[in-house]
Amino acid sequence: MTTNSTSFTIPLIKDNNVRPLAMLPATAFLSNDIRKNTNEDVLHNLSEHRMPVLIDTGAIIPIWTSNISQLVKFGATFYKSNVPFSGFGGTAYGDAYNLPDLYIGKLHFKDIKIVANSSLGNVPFYMIISATMFRGLAYEIDMIDYNLNIRMKCNDNFDRKLLVYSKTKDSYENLSLYLE
Repeated sequence: MTTNSTSFTIPLIKDNNVRPLAMLPATAFLSNDIRKNTNEDVLHNLSEHRMPVLIDTGAIIPIWTSNISQLVKFGATFYKSNVPFSGFGGTAYGDAYNLPDLYIGKLHFKDIKIVANSSLGNVPFYMIISATMFRGLAYEIDMIDYNLNIRMKCNDNFDRKLLVYSKTKDSYENLSLYLE
């Protein structure tokens, strides 16, 4: 039985490392409000500027690893301070920001929460994209042809909302994400 689906591909960086790094245009991070009020030439230049992001199949929360001021320029607003997240050999902390819009290929994430932590050292990427962002989709990290291949059912919506919630009302100790 054949299922109707639609798919798209995002190229990965070809390097000597095994880590899958995708190149997203800077416009992927711009809020729709900023897009509407920005000159077309500026938008074109931003779309030519590519920003490396790490695709981490073990990550639960998307992490911004670059300068926080750049995230704010894309329209992100402060959400919560000192949010714990695990990984990197233990527990790390960062500040959560709300990014109004994030585009990964054809996928549109609305009001996405991103934990910002620029103290991870000199990493060659701006953001860690978590596997939870592809929940309900078929995704393949193709390290032969260097592509991130994403497939979804034709009746699925390209607009996705990744929400942060906590099992305890005022604590972020059990920080989790889910797609709405």
